[in-house]
Amino acid sequence: LTNSRGHNLQCSHYHRESDEDTGYEQEPSPCVVYLHGNCGSRVDADEVVEGLLDRGLAVFSLDFSGCGLSDGEYVSLGYFEQDDLITALKHLQQDPMTTAVGVWGRSMGSVAALMVGGSADYKEAVGCLVVDSPYASLRSLLDDLAHKYVPKVPLVPYDVVVEATVQSLREDVSRRASFDLLDVDADTPSRRCVAPALFAHSLHDYLVPIEHSRRLVESYGGEAHLVELVGDHNSARDLKFLESVYEFLATNLRMPPPAQVSPVSVTEWLQ
Repeated sequence: LTNSRGHNLQCSHYHRESDEDTGYEQEPSPCVVYLHGNCGSRVDADEVVEGLLDRGLAVFSLDFSGCGLSDGEYVSLGYFEQDDLITALKHLQQDPMTTAVGVWGRSMGSVAALMVGGSADYKEAVGCLVVDSPYASLRSLLDDLAHKYVPKVPLVPYDVVVEATVQSLREDVSRRASFDLLDVDADTPSRRCVAPALFAHSLHDYLVPIEHSRRLVESYGGEAHLVELVGDHNSARDLKFLESVYEFLATNLRMPPPAQVSPVSVTEWLQ
């Protein structure tokens, strides 16, 4: 696929094949778009492909611009990744084998998912969201990291030091990668999201504290639930959690059109 900036995106699209032995014939199905994190690629989706296919869900994964084998020099921690997700959604909307779309994002990918999921043009196009380890905004994350790592200078107000550090970084990123760090904000669009959402975050995530997910869940526009996990930001997700995500996606994406019945609520699904 080619995004709006002219970058070629390398993608993988998985469908369950027809099987003469079992009599299964390939048919249109819901599709889950898997979005990797900052240091990842579409290969990260490999661990969930089989589980999703077994539940009748297709899987679409992509290398974000600047990652894997796709074009591009920089990642933008969610800003330009929005465009890559929109490119995938447009493609799937034209795919006769796709009946509905859910989005599953990890870290940077989860922020892009929330930003697109809350946009006026695409919030109705996403049937449900799985949001793993998001940051509420890049500015709030930078503040967290600055207070953790920027040394205190005697006789200089600490907030002044942090603000100067953030502004310097902001200017450098704008010059090199042509986007504003302050525009990477999942908090505002998440308030406009309507799709059921399952959030997940590790209790001992020291890179992106779990408070970011708690804040997003509290203000989320639709129904949302947070699963608190063990481990850190990059810990592998255990099979029990993955099975629950597969079931959440399959349940919500297989519902009839909204005019016939309301989507399954997160609370009903958990019960």
